[in-house]
Amino acid sequence: MRRIFVCMRSVVVMAMLACLLTLASPSIAQQPVGEVVNSSGQVRLERGGEAFGISPSISVADGDLITTGRSGQVEIMFRDKTRVAIGPNSTFAISDVRLRRNGRARRFLVSSVGGSFRFLSGESAKRVYEIRTPSATMGIRGTEFDVAIARNRDTTLVTYDGEVRLCGLSRKCIAIQGSCAAIRAGRAGVAERPMTAAEKRGALRGDLP
Repeated sequence: MRRIFVCMRSVVVMAMLACLLTLASPSIAQQPVGEVVNSSGQVRLERGGEAFGISPSISVADGDLITTGRSGQVEIMFRDKTRVAIGPNSTFAISDVRLRRNGRARRFLVSSVGGSFRFLSGESAKRVYEIRTPSATMGIRGTEFDVAIARNRDTTLVTYDGEVRLCGLSRKCIAIQGSCAAIRAGRAGVAERPMTAAEKRGALRGDLP
């Protein structure tokens, strides 16, 4: 009887430890697709209806929703070396990221409904990347760019290297490329032309802190 009691107690203790580890580390619940490499301020991760605080080394998984507060910022490194830096007052979703065994993606869809982020594409094929906002969809042919979603749901895109194809709700698409090219998409469609230098300065100050 004593041996049975000791065995049962060990099973209970192990079950409690497993439960505590799952609560402490949301990465255990799902296969990770990347991890947090830097964070500051108020940052929260939501998964399966539960919310967790974020700190460096925490894993992120497909389906995760990340929100930042007024001073919150977080940088994520995906397994294919893609980097995303999310700015303050932002909402960012890992909508559908599916990785191969070698770590490269066969599908890489992320989305944002508010705030700003910088995207640096990794080692996956450019055709697998897709970014969605309330007023635009983006296909990637470049490597580094910023995206901001205004309160009226307009999307501002600024490229720093390579090319990005931006399509508005009207399904009209415009590709912009090069260093510091910028364009905006609203509910009425994509702007007919890239922004002027003065328009870019205003966008950088107001939408992309």
